[in-house]
Amino acid sequence: MTQFGAIDFAIVSVKTYSLSQIAPLAAILTNNGALVLPLLNGVDIAERLIEHGVPKENILDGRTTVSAQGARPPSPVGRRSRYASLTDGELDGSKVQCSRA
Repeated sequence: MTQFGAIDFAIVSVKTYSLSQIAPLAAILTNNGALVLPLLNGVDIAERLIEHGVPKENILDGRTTVSAQGARPPSPVGRRSRYASLTDGELDGSKVQCSRA
């Protein structure tokens, strides 16, 4: 991890079953103050990151929304519209302060 130098912000976006493998690396990034924005399926992702040593104060809350539906093979999922959004904030639901972003 030291080959990257100081990192201010990291997006964790892996399959949920891989979180236990990547979480220790996210914890290392927070040693120098990096913020971590997890974008994974599941409502307990922040808690699981904390269990792996990522400090709660370094975790942002994230949510993505897309419009999708089942599709015909070969693609199992298709986009219904161009609508998509990404929302982030503090774990307590407040907005991110500019000094943290």
